[in-house]
Amino acid sequence: MYHQDVDFGVSLSEIEDLQDFAPIPPGTYPVRANSVALKNTKMGQGKYLQFEFVITSGAYANRKIFQNVMVEHSNEDAKRIGLQWLKSWITSCGGLGTERLTLSFITRFLLQESLAVLIIEEGKAGYADKNKIQRFKKCVPSANLEDDSSFF
Repeated sequence: MYHQDVDFGVSLSEIEDLQDFAPIPPGTYPVRANSVALKNTKMGQGKYLQFEFVITSGAYANRKIFQNVMVEHSNEDAKRIGLQWLKSWITSCGGLGTERLTLSFITRFLLQESLAVLIIEEGKAGYADKNKIQRFKKCVPSANLEDDSSFF
């Protein structure tokens, strides 16, 4: 029990209500990767990249998508799928798809916009359904020559 009052410096009217974090409907959304970290798997069988993506525009702007991608694993299929996913992301951001894959190379594509194909992955072991980036599409530059920075 607290005997001293503490002011947290905010009125409840200044705080946004909790948002509904139900999965975003499947589809294609503009995203950018805000961060990536290399992690070891819990069982020590490999390494994965932990990404944080954010939707950049539209009805779901600013919603985040967290994605883990295997880059080393004793299961060759898990590794192959992870590396294919990485290549899809890198080439959607303008990579050639022929470069040597290193962590410093991957970080060059942070904050670059790309188009993600989102699906809903069924929850497991009591966890709720969540969004997953299945793959990426290449951004097509705008035909408008006055503004060639537009991807859509």
